[in-house]
Amino acid sequence: MFEYVDDTGICNVFQGAHQQSGIDRFPNGPRIVFKTQNLTETLQGMSDCEMAGYTFVEDGRLCYKTFEDKVTWYNAYDACRNIGARLVVLKNSQQVKHLLTRNPEMLSQRFAWVGLTDEETEGEWMTIDGSPYNYSIWPSFRFNNKCALYEPDPEEADCAHLNSNSQTLNDCHCNITKPYVCELLQ
Repeated sequence: MFEYVDDTGICNVFQGAHQQSGIDRFPNGPRIVFKTQNLTETLQGMSDCEMAGYTFVEDGRLCYKTFEDKVTWYNAYDACRNIGARLVVLKNSQQVKHLLTRNPEMLSQRFAWVGLTDEETEGEWMTIDGSPYNYSIWPSFRFNNKCALYEPDPEEADCAHLNSNSQTLNDCHCNITKPYVCELLQ
């Protein structure tokens, strides 16, 4: 949704139904405020990623958005697909570093599901696009097939999440609820 104020030359670009004042956030996504005399020129300068309310990481070639809703890994997978995206597939160290250290939503939530699982074959971590996980992109991982948070089956952990406190990729039971990161394919 756009709101352009002729008197001030400010264009508010936001997602959500309720406008708030100042630097507050909108309930369904980030608010981007531009001060411009030419709305068309401003919008042409934005990437499709930014227009959709996502964050673009140039050096990592990643267009992502962190969702703070706590859902199972399966529900996160479906939620991303339902909006034309996918759970983030980590392809390089710049992506992982950005998500763990410069993503305010991730830092505030601590954990977030990503598109990585060993559900098909224990110990063979595969991204949701079908490629094997490249361990060299982020050497800090704890895949131990244990998830104490899931009392019915603490010895089963087939889905991966980022942990911003320990700066690691960890495995956990897919039915534990966590925030998640979706990416738009570029």
